[in-house]
Amino acid sequence: MRLRTMCCVLLLAGFAVLAQEPVKPAEPPKPVQVPGTFVEMNQPAGFEKATSFTGFMNRALNASIMVTVLPEPYSKTIANYTKEKLEARNETLFNAGPATFGAAPGQLLVATMKANNASYAKIYGIFGENGQSVVVTVTVAEASAKEPGVWDTLIGTVRSARISPDVFLGKPYAVKFAAPIAFPRRLDDGVMATNVEKPIDLTKLLYFFIAKRVNPVKVEDPEAFGRELLEKMPQVKGVQVTGVKKVQLNGLPGCELTGVASYSTTGKPCLVYLTILPAELTRYFILQGIAPVEREPGSGIEGDDAAIFKTFSTLAGTFRRKSS
Repeated sequence: MRLRTMCCVLLLAGFAVLAQEPVKPAEPPKPVQVPGTFVEMNQPAGFEKATSFTGFMNRALNASIMVTVLPEPYSKTIANYTKEKLEARNETLFNAGPATFGAAPGQLLVATMKANNASYAKIYGIFGENGQSVVVTVTVAEASAKEPGVWDTLIGTVRSARISPDVFLGKPYAVKFAAPIAFPRRLDDGVMATNVEKPIDLTKLLYFFIAKRVNPVKVEDPEAFGRELLEKMPQVKGVQVTGVKKVQLNGLPGCELTGVASYSTTGKPCLVYLTILPAELTRYFILQGIAPVEREPGSGIEGDDAAIFKTFSTLAGTFRRKSS
């Protein structure tokens, strides 16, 4: 009887377990934008946005995660993190090896440092893309690094860093790229796009560029200012403006200029497009396009000159301002 009762209890317990909903695995943390940058990474629990540097901090752990974006190629940046260079900064390299950050290859380094009679552990994640580099630096008190789970969390945080696929992340503007100008890339001072994924010779491609810049004085006359910029444009020479039109994009009045010129490097004829949108104070938005007049077969550039100008103008028409 007791055996039968025990079997019934176990059987009922088994049914109860089967009846329970399966435990859902915890969702992985979602990357957040590091304020003011185009870098995304996990923000560990207990860390808050720093106020004196770009990144996050945890006062209880005496730990910081600092993100630095440098306008230089990865090869130049990583050269500053050799054993000898770290020793010159009073740091001892403990370990280093290749790592991947999003789609960008890089290096993961671990070092130690002593400062103000205290010992610290440091983690570096260094990677880059398109002539720009990112350095993620974790500094944590040695005692805190030994607490359960802290070190693994910090390593995972550094490994989660990546360059956002959104080329406009951290920019106060955006446009909607679409064919044929469908391949954008982030630059230090703006965003460019072409009609091929891997541009080699820009004089044979559709080229579009957008940025927000500062002028010494407020732009009162966008047409005159646009003409001045066209004359100073380093990619071209001998600009002749053939069309001028007033525009209003995302609430900003401005001027659209079109014309012809020659490439500075080859001397071959090209089309030039420029929209100037004066913004707050002395700032302004610039939307610029260049295309060859002599289009080679298979270049992916279709239509006559008017169609090319329309492509640039349509793309500029998608312009919008944003807060970050």
